[in-house]
Amino acid sequence: MYFGGESTSEAYSEKIKMDKNIEVIIDGKKFPTILDDQGVQRFPVNGLYRHLVDSKQVDLNRLSIDFQKGLFSREDYMEFYRGIGYSVCGFLEIFEDAEIQNPLWEQ
Repeated sequence: MYFGGESTSEAYSEKIKMDKNIEVIIDGKKFPTILDDQGVQRFPVNGLYRHLVDSKQVDLNRLSIDFQKGLFSREDYMEFYRGIGYSVCGFLEIFEDAEIQNPLWEQ
């Protein structure tokens, strides 16, 4: 779809933004993401995970230390960060070795 005056890649990006639901692939697995009201691409929030962080029942720094100690898997750690509604860019900063395919980055 071409919106006149924009390049094809700009039109593609605008179409994705209008859809608001964008699928990314992380280490070969598909995950849904959304664009928030400020246009930041985030993973959908799991209410329980978000409550645990907001109510300070989970300390993200302590969680990082426990992960480094091997108390839970990388998959579980990644799931938690997705579940608290982390931004996709922020997620990549934490999981630098993750292979992420994102249609918003392809244009």
